[in-house]
Amino acid sequence: MRSLGTAACPPYHIAFVVGGLSADQALKVAKLASTKYYDTLPTSGNELGQAFRDTALETILLNASREFGIGAQFGGKYFAHDIRVIRLPRHGGSCPIAMALSCSADRNIKAKINKRGIWLEKLEHNPGKFIPESLRVENSAQTVQLDLNRPLREILHNLSTLPVGTRLSLNGPIVVARDIAHAKIKERLDNGEPMPDYMKNHIVYYAGPAKTPEKQACGSLGPTTGGRMDGYVDAFQAAGGSLIMAFERQPQPASDRGLPQAWRLQSWQHWRRRRASGAAVR
Repeated sequence: MRSLGTAACPPYHIAFVVGGLSADQALKVAKLASTKYYDTLPTSGNELGQAFRDTALETILLNASREFGIGAQFGGKYFAHDIRVIRLPRHGGSCPIAMALSCSADRNIKAKINKRGIWLEKLEHNPGKFIPESLRVENSAQTVQLDLNRPLREILHNLSTLPVGTRLSLNGPIVVARDIAHAKIKERLDNGEPMPDYMKNHIVYYAGPAKTPEKQACGSLGPTTGGRMDGYVDAFQAAGGSLIMAFERQPQPASDRGLPQAWRLQSWQHWRRRRASGAAVR
């Protein structure tokens, strides 16, 4: 489980399948189990080899996941919302084991196709109504306001006085840089051209190729983009760019080398971080 890291946005819904008549069957059942499709299975087997949920092992694994120190926040314990373990009958000569996960957003729907057409499960159009009223007010008591309408060196100085994990509220311009932008800038540097001023003077927010919704500053910003940008860090910082970067993911050793030279603002809850300004970032 630890190898999953944070790339798929924890807390996760994780499913394991032990056994199965083939690896294919184990993988298929694991995928469906991660969507809660088999939640009504019995909790014990029988002499006929029926599939069942191993609830005791589920508890053991869930408790173990809380010791990783990987969660929705720095050092958080909520690596997984829940873990399902399903045991299937198997051949005596093999025992496939499959693991699957669904991200915290649990983005799965049921669908079927028949001669009358394609049928999709009806979804809730206003999921926000399920958020308790007590959680609807942003607690800003411990938030440090960071004005980005200043020289970057001043912002760097302010950040250097704050401990890791400080909650920030950013207000001001940032640069949203996608994969293709990084590739083009690297090409310019390789050709002896200078680093663009906007990369030197502003925070850089890593963004994937998501579409920008109408009336929004940018599309959703996911964790995988942060990982792909690691290869550019050394060259960009050597040219004076990317001195403050905002992204959502678990930093890797390759990018950690730049931490003394630059600041990384990591957002683990990207579904709340879709605005270009005024967004609170942990």
